Amino acid sequence: MACQLPGKQTIRLLFDTAYRISRIQLVFQENELERTPEFVLCWSRGIEEKPTEIVRQQYDFSPHNNTRKREEYFVDLDALTMLELRINPDISGEGAHAFLEQLRLA
Repeated sequence: MACQLPGKQTIRLLFDTAYRISRIQLVFQENELERTPEFVLCWSRGIEEKPTEIVRQQYDFSPHNNTRKREEYFVDLDALTMLELRINPDISGEGAHAFLEQLRLA
């Protein structure tokens, strides 16, 4: 999934029913630009609760070597009602696009 506008992006999933999540899988894709993105994954039990950070990670994309980044996290999130993924597609601020290929929850 590519966003139309460059820059930081937020994907927020809100659930009417609380879920127990044990695994989160993310796949990012970049075929053109060499850059260093960062993402932050957070969760909460309700809209009134401040989100808790699960992971914050930076990685490097290089069109000649590394064009795909797959991350899998084993978690124990009970009563989750909100999951948020914040993506900074280029920490240098060059205005790149975010490319999230896949987001899976189990």
